[in-house]
Amino acid sequence: MLLTLLNEFRTSKNSKTRKLKMLYRLILNHGPVRAEELSSLASMKPATCARLLDELSKSQLISTSELGESTGGRKPILYSINSDDGYVVGIEMSDLYSTIMLLNLKLDILGMLKIKMNS
Repeated sequence: MLLTLLNEFRTSKNSKTRKLKMLYRLILNHGPVRAEELSSLASMKPATCARLLDELSKSQLISTSELGESTGGRKPILYSINSDDGYVVGIEMSDLYSTIMLLNLKLDILGMLKIKMNS
C-alpha cells in the first residue's frame, strides 16, 4: 500500500492526491501536529482532513500518538511522519563529484557518500 500511494503521489494530478501531498508536507513541517491544526493550515473541512489523514495512516506514511497536551478532555491525537517506514536515495552527479545520499521519510540524511570523478 505504501508503494502504491507513493507512486500515486509521483504521477497523479487529481485533487485528492494534491490534498494528500499537502497534508503530508504540513505534517513534515509542523509535526507532531493535531488534526484540528492541520485542517486549519490546509483550509480543509475537518471531516475531509480526517478522511485523508486516515488514508495516510493506513498507508503507513504517518503515525499517530496521544502525547499532546489536553485542554480538559482526553489527550489529542498527534500526527507525525513515519520516518523509518521507507527510505529515499538521492544522487547528484557533476563532472567533478558524484554524491549519493540515503534519507528517511522525514528527509533526515542517514548517510552520504561523495565520490571524486576521475577524468
